[in-house]
Amino acid sequence: MKLLRFILPALIAFALIYCMNRPFGAIPATGPLFDPIKGFMANAPADDHPASATISLPGVSSPVEVYFDERLVPHIFADNEHDLYYAQGYITASMRLWQMEMTSFAAAGRVSEKLGGDFLEYDRLQRRMGMYEIAKNTWESLDKNDPVVKAVIAYADGVNGYIDGLNTRTTPLEYKLMGFQPETWDPIKSVLLMMYMSKTLSGYDDDAAYSNILNMIGEEDFNRLYPDRYTSVDPIIPSERTYDFVPAMVEAFLDNPPVPSITYGNMDAHRNTGVGSNNWAVNGEKSATGNPLLCNDPHLPLNLPSLWYEVQLSTPENTVYGVSLPGSPCVIIGFNEDIAWGVTNAGWDVRDWYSLDINEKMEYAFEGTSVPLSRRLDTIYIKGGAPFIDTIYASHHGPLVYYHYSEDYKGWGELAMHWAAAAPSLELRTFYELNYSKTYDDYRKAISTFTCPAQNIVFASRTNDIAISIAGQFPLRYPGQGKTLMDGSKAMNDWQAYIPQEHNPYIVNPERGFVSSANQHPTDSTYPYYYMGFDFEHFRNRRINQQLSSKERWSVADMQQLQQDNYNMIAAESVPHLLKAMESNSGAWLDLLAGWDFYNTAESKAPTFFQIWWDNYLAGLWDEFSAADNINLVPPKHAITIQAFDWEDDYTYFDQVSTPQKETRTEVIRKSFEQASLIMDSLEALGEDAALWYRFKGTSIMHLANLEPFSSINIPIGGNKHIVNATSSRNGPSWRMVVELADPMNAYGVYPGGQSGHPGSSHYDDFIDNWASGQYYKLQFFKDKAAAASYTSHHLTLLQP
Repeated sequence: MKLLRFILPALIAFALIYCMNRPFGAIPATGPLFDPIKGFMANAPADDHPASATISLPGVSSPVEVYFDERLVPHIFADNEHDLYYAQGYITASMRLWQMEMTSFAAAGRVSEKLGGDFLEYDRLQRRMGMYEIAKNTWESLDKNDPVVKAVIAYADGVNGYIDGLNTRTTPLEYKLMGFQPETWDPIKSVLLMMYMSKTLSGYDDDAAYSNILNMIGEEDFNRLYPDRYTSVDPIIPSERTYDFVPAMVEAFLDNPPVPSITYGNMDAHRNTGVGSNNWAVNGEKSATGNPLLCNDPHLPLNLPSLWYEVQLSTPENTVYGVSLPGSPCVIIGFNEDIAWGVTNAGWDVRDWYSLDINEKMEYAFEGTSVPLSRRLDTIYIKGGAPFIDTIYASHHGPLVYYHYSEDYKGWGELAMHWAAAAPSLELRTFYELNYSKTYDDYRKAISTFTCPAQNIVFASRTNDIAISIAGQFPLRYPGQGKTLMDGSKAMNDWQAYIPQEHNPYIVNPERGFVSSANQHPTDSTYPYYYMGFDFEHFRNRRINQQLSSKERWSVADMQQLQQDNYNMIAAESVPHLLKAMESNSGAWLDLLAGWDFYNTAESKAPTFFQIWWDNYLAGLWDEFSAADNINLVPPKHAITIQAFDWEDDYTYFDQVSTPQKETRTEVIRKSFEQASLIMDSLEALGEDAALWYRFKGTSIMHLANLEPFSSINIPIGGNKHIVNATSSRNGPSWRMVVELADPMNAYGVYPGGQSGHPGSSHYDDFIDNWASGQYYKLQFFKDKAAAASYTSHHLTLLQP
């Protein structure tokens, strides 16, 4: 018995040690956290560089000086471009290596290889979409003597210089938790990361849903509920811009528009909910100081480590400051000594889906013939399991992303994807050239090579030019082409040509003194080319333009306040209608809304009640369009729901199909109010805080591996999607930047995270509180090494051994 008392605890201890030191699929090992030599505390100071240090690296040709300010932002000074981008790769990897690798694995469809079979279907989708193949083909097509390509290679060499110096103590903690080691950074990965961003910003794929709805309700109601344009549009390019080109091909479309064949189909619709952005610029005449102002806040997933990495890059010829994408050289959003620029998603649809009729020989019908599909086998390695062999087919339209013949999935069909990103292109070239641009002409040249995704690139210069351009390569479409699934057997549905780059919408120095975009329609109806968007914004953009028009002079502080504006235009335009339908009723919740100023402030309860009521109202009003029985459907957009307040009360599709009686809109409003009141009462019963807007919304910045101890939960911040401060539960302003184009540049910024990707670092999440409370940091833009050295004592020198 005594022996058993000794053996049993020992066995339990050994079992715990064994289990804690081994990841199980996506569940990380926890044992390494507690290792006193290699664990959490060993990683804590890994990126807090000493006051002064010298690192020998064979990849640099001359000494590189790196000065870290108090926020751990590196200011990199190099004598030449190669050393500059080598150092950028080295420094970024020293703080963000695990993030860089995991993002590249996600883009390439290699997550199963590192985390197990739970991610197999995700990897299959990535590979069928051809992410890695496109990146590889792009890289192979590039001239390796091209300065942009040289920058990518130098950056990769710098990343590998850091990896080569790692040991068991300094390897980032997540590698230890998940049981794998860093691999050599291939330059293709930098191209792949830009591809991954392109996929994220390509928006929604509602082609199948729209096909199903069109077949279900007919053309008249479909056009009413899902129009290409809303009744009131405030576009990016104001109406003062006129177009004097109507190409012959467009005239042919207008004279005799083809009619697409509509087929049923289903797919896992890619809905990057919450992805959007704001940017704007005002000229000196609208600025309090007489200097132009440029602002940008891209709305993207809120993660730790942050999506962005702040950096200054300097050579004797140029100095640029802003945020970079970890894994890629250059500054993506930022400014130099002469200009500033920012980006938002244009929402222009650049991805179409084709329904194919495939026979037993794996041939598809096309213009009366049978065309063989290309075929290749793809091996997906799975951690802890046998490799999975997938077959990837492709037509001339593009890869078959969805196909099968199982009765269990009847109705999915065979869907091929055509995507603008499939053509080899290097979007990094645009940002490389923007880093060095000095004038408006330089800016226009830089964006002329941009292909995908569609982006609104805003510009301002110290010479008082402001501009905005929709950048990308866009298919020349006949009206309606690509809105629904297209018949892949008809050549008329193929992309025939592209809109000439010089015909992409843009404006420079408009009469109103400002340019802006917030993912809305690019143009008014006078633009001669047909285009579609996956979900054009209708609220943030109008609020921004109203505010910019309402004031003659704007300061930096005013711009910061506008970026954090919490005014809920959806509520302002719908609450009066909701209350009118309830005019014979009374109660605390109705009184709360009646007295609300429509601002979604963090500590308010009114936005909570409105959101619950609105969500229940939408679900009841458009219940016919909720996905069911494996059929893709999507409800009408918010703008249409608000327009519908002016429609007949008994419109056919206001009826709730789940009940035997026929409901009117008014009845749906009242039923949804009762549902919302019960939910709000239950929140109140949980305690006062539960009903506050920020608690209900639950904005959280999650670690990329969803490790909650490394995340920030329930952040006290207002806003929501479709509000200028577009902070929802998992998406929001990923970088706020305000630049006054003065001499010297006067710039401010903040992002929700910290410079370090190491959870044990004091700089891991140190910006979050200021980001949430609306505080900005002064961006330290040093013109030379002497200025940097006088500001900070954190200094690294990189030199040859």
